[in-house]
Amino acid sequence: MLLLIGAATFSALGLAVAAVTPSANAAPAVANFVILPLAFISGIFFPLDDAPEWLQTVAGLLPLEPLVSSTVESFNPTIDPGFPWLDIAKLTVWGAIGLMVAIRFFSFEPSTGSGRSRTQPASISD
Repeated sequence: MLLLIGAATFSALGLAVAAVTPSANAAPAVANFVILPLAFISGIFFPLDDAPEWLQTVAGLLPLEPLVSSTVESFNPTIDPGFPWLDIAKLTVWGAIGLMVAIRFFSFEPSTGSGRSRTQPASISD
């Protein structure tokens, strides 16, 4: 269940980031700007046990840390993590935010950058 909610959350967040990305050429830079810092401070590459308290707090507020910590805890045979209600709540809130942004701003028609719709013909004065 946690992985399904995590997949839905990050799908919604991916659509939200795509919705606010200005062009296809900017998409790789925007994606790297978002995912790399998120991955580094969420405990994917190294544990956050020795990180400063403020960094642990920021990581706990972001959507990747609850998914990572709950998944790691579920595979640890020495502890009984129980059902991760708080982590699921955090992921659900992030998914709702991403979904709202995606619904508001996402368009299948790419932006041309000229300020006019692709379906409107250019006038002679342009």
